[in-house]
Amino acid sequence: SVPYPIEMLRSAVPPGDPQTLRDVLPRCEAGQVLVLEPEGEARGTVFYFPGCGSERLFAKISMAALHVLIEQGTRVVLPPPYLCCGFPHHANAQVARHDRIVLRDSIIFTQIREMFSYLNFQALVVTCGTCRESLLHGEAGAIFGAPILDVAAYAAQQGLKLPAGGKYLYHAPCHDSLQGAAASTLK
Repeated sequence: SVPYPIEMLRSAVPPGDPQTLRDVLPRCEAGQVLVLEPEGEARGTVFYFPGCGSERLFAKISMAALHVLIEQGTRVVLPPPYLCCGFPHHANAQVARHDRIVLRDSIIFTQIREMFSYLNFQALVVTCGTCRESLLHGEAGAIFGAPILDVAAYAAQQGLKLPAGGKYLYHAPCHDSLQGAAASTLK
């Protein structure tokens, strides 16, 4: 019998979602941001960085994140379409490319922060642990004056609770955006 880790490595990667996040959102060009408002008065504002994985490949993740945020009464500011955090390039020793992406993102984030200087950002929200790691390294949180948080951690801080007694699955990726505290954070 083949050991489970080897079997898992040999298995095919699940196919990506048929639509990207940008396919279902209102049109937004490269030099624009998108602001999603909840019904009623917003209880807070976050900058959500979906990253290339949650925006393009597994768009249902970012759609679910937006649903949770908006249902909690959070105003969501999204960056221009298809930004990458640069981590894939860093992990593949493409240092110059990674550095250009981080610089570009920092400039865009600074422009967004200045454009919305009248808003107080509670968090820079992510749904990807590698994006969190890369944005921490690039000090994106300092640009927004807010912590970089996984959407589950932010939702829990805002009072979202799962119904007691149910069974839930949380996949803790190798770059765990809940910093190994998934069980206690999501209780």
